[in-house]
Amino acid sequence: KAPTGFTFGLYDEEGELIADTVETGASGEASIRRVYTKDDAGSKFIYTLKEIAGTAAGYTYDDKEYKLEVSVVDNGDGTISAYVYDYDPDQEDIPAGADDKYDASFENKYDPEDANVTLEGDKDLTGRDMKTGEFSFDLYETDGTYDTKDKKPVQTVSNKDTEGAFSFGLSYSKVGTYYYVARENASKPLDGISYDTSEYHVKVIVTDEDGVLKAKTSILDTSGKEAEIAFKNSYSPEPASLSLTGTKILEGKKLEGGMFSFGLYSSDSSFSKEEALGNTTNTAGGAFAFNAASYTKEGRYYYIVKELSDKPLDGITYDKTVFHVTVTVTDDKEGRLVTSSDISAVGDTEKSADRISFTNTYKGSEPADPDKDKDKKDKSVKTGDSSKLIGWVIMLLLSAEGLMVLLIGRRSAGRRI
Repeated sequence: KAPTGFTFGLYDEEGELIADTVETGASGEASIRRVYTKDDAGSKFIYTLKEIAGTAAGYTYDDKEYKLEVSVVDNGDGTISAYVYDYDPDQEDIPAGADDKYDASFENKYDPEDANVTLEGDKDLTGRDMKTGEFSFDLYETDGTYDTKDKKPVQTVSNKDTEGAFSFGLSYSKVGTYYYVARENASKPLDGISYDTSEYHVKVIVTDEDGVLKAKTSILDTSGKEAEIAFKNSYSPEPASLSLTGTKILEGKKLEGGMFSFGLYSSDSSFSKEEALGNTTNTAGGAFAFNAASYTKEGRYYYIVKELSDKPLDGITYDKTVFHVTVTVTDDKEGRLVTSSDISAVGDTEKSADRISFTNTYKGSEPADPDKDKDKKDKSVKTGDSSKLIGWVIMLLLSAEGLMVLLIGRRSAGRRI
């Protein structure tokens, strides 16, 4: 900036201003001219030359001072001369090279007041409450093409409250035109969040107005329309799934896979209605499970589970217990729905249960198990020599028959007596 508008003053030994300059022009030069008469011949004058601080905005004034001495000499030819030089209290003679001119230099700095800009933004989140500081936003400095390739953000900020407000702070110390791109930072995505890929083009024009920098800001979306910086996100947790399972116990008979059936019904909070959802059967080990249900929102869901006995098996007494199941689905706010369940068994009374279980009983003769008899036979063979064993068995049988005959004969003889 051209060094114009500065003035300088000449002060006497008492500190009184005795002369000053006109304001400097574009060259930055100014001068003070003093006139001496014959009456001043043989005299010395001591002055202080310094800058007179102004009030122009943006300028720093030089506080340097020059202590000068002026000697007025009678040349003896009807003329006088004035010599000006640096003052030295120990100096009596006029220093060599002194003349009637003295060059003083002052250095000023122009540092206009910075322009400050705050770019306000807003984050909107649907689906759950927002947490302070959980979302981040980047500001890239670019050229007029708004290309951010291979660039790193000059600022990254986060939402400063639960309402989603955020802001970038910019400061400018010189005039110019500046270009930026603002976008949301999704480099570390939160579970369940859908991010906004919008970006905004920001142009800041900085001008100097009498020592104060002024900034004018414009914000456009990628279509070129004026816009406000705003990002809209949504939260949708991952669905939860749950399969209701149970156990079948059969007493008095061996349990077979698919032997018994079980029904699952949707109900209400009072368990007063039944809407069939599906059936299943037991495995040979007694376990059974219904198809998994999927949950996409929070809430309570009510079910009834009972054993089906519309086609009863002979000899089977069926368990008439009905189970009421309440499944509670909650959002952990970290991107997932989670489930918990409460079970109650309803028979003669209703009581809490830790699992679904039905116990049936069988009354009747159990068919011979050929595999079981085979196992016993195999075990008997392993006790010794089979041929010897058979011989002893035969002898024992014969002995038993002989004994029986003997006993009968004795009884008959007794009667005859």
